[in-house]
Amino acid sequence: GLPQGSYGDYAEGDFTKKSGRKTWAKRSLFIVLGLAVIGGGLYGGYRWTQTQYYVGSNGDHVAIYQGISQDLAWIKLNKVHEDHREIELKYLPPDQRGRVEDTITVSGLGQARDKTKDLATLAGACKKADAQDKAEDSQKDLTGGDKGKGDGASGGSASSSADPSHSSSGQPGNEKTESQLGARAAKATNKPTPTTSPTPKPGPTLSEEEKKLVPQCSSTQ
Repeated sequence: GLPQGSYGDYAEGDFTKKSGRKTWAKRSLFIVLGLAVIGGGLYGGYRWTQTQYYVGSNGDHVAIYQGISQDLAWIKLNKVHEDHREIELKYLPPDQRGRVEDTITVSGLGQARDKTKDLATLAGACKKADAQDKAEDSQKDLTGGDKGKGDGASGGSASSSADPSHSSSGQPGNEKTESQLGARAAKATNKPTPTTSPTPKPGPTLSEEEKKLVPQCSSTQ
């Protein structure tokens, strides 16, 4: 017959091998499930970030971004959704410019568009106000220059209005010539002096809403 205890030894070794294989299979399953949960969580988190929007700067102007302003390692979590080159940062007041550069968090795309609309109105008002100031400065410069030219021109006119018939007044028989010279002198005296100064262009017109915003633009640049 079989040696005593040999059957029991075989059964115990076989059971140990099967138990080890089952343990490894369970561990592999748990690892796969864990990776799936982590991957699904990351994907879900990324998808959530793409439902978020904020207002920020893109170079020298304003833009609406989709995503969140932070990045995750090598994964970029935002992109430009709408670029607003017409809203230049230099025309925004310092406080608003700083908020845009730090990013403005909003609840959704609609609120982001409302915010950029407000910024566009403010920047437009400040830009027009700046253009008006420059136009007024140009007008003052031209007015000052024309005044000096006018004084010099009036002196020249006075000197040129001397009676040109004086030299011929003592000559007999020249009454017709004296009359012609006198008419020419009067015409030259009354002729207006032409001006070569360019006329400055008037500044842009501000709407009532923009006029209310202009006081905020005192230190935009």
